[in-house]
Amino acid sequence: MLAANGAPIVVVDVETGGLDPQKSAILEIGAYTELEGAETNGGAKYPRQLSHLIREPGLQLGVNVEEPALAANRLTMTRLLTEGEGIINVAHYFTNYCQDLNVELGRPRDAAVVFAGHNLHFDYAFLQRMRAVSGVQLPKHESRLLDLASILRALGLAGRIPHRTPCLALARDPDGHIPTLSLDGALMHFGAVDKPPNGLERTGRHTAIGDARLTYWVLKECLKLMAPATPVFVPPTGA
Repeated sequence: MLAANGAPIVVVDVETGGLDPQKSAILEIGAYTELEGAETNGGAKYPRQLSHLIREPGLQLGVNVEEPALAANRLTMTRLLTEGEGIINVAHYFTNYCQDLNVELGRPRDAAVVFAGHNLHFDYAFLQRMRAVSGVQLPKHESRLLDLASILRALGLAGRIPHRTPCLALARDPDGHIPTLSLDGALMHFGAVDKPPNGLERTGRHTAIGDARLTYWVLKECLKLMAPATPVFVPPTGA
């Protein structure tokens, strides 16, 4: 399990109707983490996830939803209007999801969790939109967010990963590379996919829950690179 001082790390991803959280609707939310079983169960991983389409009030193509955004996220207005949940309900589901994680870990239900994501400032701005539109407060969370794109950039600067990764199918550069700090580039570098773009489609890219799962996986791979060769002794609190 990924945790920060005992607080569960929850990877969050949203799909949106555009790039401006002041104008564009939030269309889908995904959240993902894993809990670890007891050693007697072989330390098995138990995924905990949340995934919902969202139907904001006044959802309208050309107003708060752009056609290119629907295409990129493989969504349709018909699906959003018929399958999307009301944003108030989804906001409560998200809070309950985070609180239930705390309970499973033996923590106070309203303890703070840690939000993580790739380019998390974007997703967090739309979480704030969900809060404003729904009137429901976000789950209690630590003020310091964990951004995978920043971690990838730091690993690149430290020479632990290349700045660019070969990927002919997705590359815009003439030499067939994409930035490793992008989610696609990181997935290619760490070996999560093969034969793109079909491999990426199979992993659920450009869906909120698919991107949340993949971000969690890449985050774990990055932390392996950052782990010290020998354990660092941390004295107990109060020592």
